[in-house]
Amino acid sequence: MVGEDQREVTVTEAGVLGDRSWAVRNLDVGEQQGARKLPKLLRLRAWFPETSERPDTPLIGFPDGVFLPADALETADRVSEHVGARVELVSLRQHGDAAHFRNASRTLDAPKLREELGVTARESAPDLSSLGFRKLVQLGKYATPPGTYFDVYPMHVLTTSSLRFVSERSGNPHIDARRYRANVVIDTGDADGLLEPAWENAAIDLGDCRVRLEA
Repeated sequence: MVGEDQREVTVTEAGVLGDRSWAVRNLDVGEQQGARKLPKLLRLRAWFPETSERPDTPLIGFPDGVFLPADALETADRVSEHVGARVELVSLRQHGDAAHFRNASRTLDAPKLREELGVTARESAPDLSSLGFRKLVQLGKYATPPGTYFDVYPMHVLTTSSLRFVSERSGNPHIDARRYRANVVIDTGDADGLLEPAWENAAIDLGDCRVRLEA
């Protein structure tokens, strides 16, 4: 669902506390799916109220202003209607529940990979060699790494120069950082282009934690 602007968070070895602790599971295909496959999720939001009696269960916000608990049957029905698929909202399972994390599609051919990454036939496929062979095999087998609901890694770092790059290339002047749901957006001033790949293996200090960057 769409990201939100937070000025202070708690970071653990598993990433930002509360981030990706729930997921949307498409019951029609049997896997967790995000906004790449269910784009209308970006019109919804998940919120952990500070004063909630159930701090581990987020509220799901709908375009009409209604908020419902993530584990309520009515919530699953409303999200299903909203995204046009039969879904349920699931809390994070343990690493050992491999079947829960498995990718519903057993093959990941070139056309499917392009669709997953939003790359057209005219564009060059991204270089995924930095992920390593074992990680690529894992991502081909599982919708998310077992024990997590992250795409690949537990934190996502983005720069304002990359947002500006996307805006210029797409012709859309209204690129919103919340669309990408990054955990950290770094203001890189007047710098141009995609800076993040050059930062691979670097370490950055974010408040009281240190994060090692991987492309």
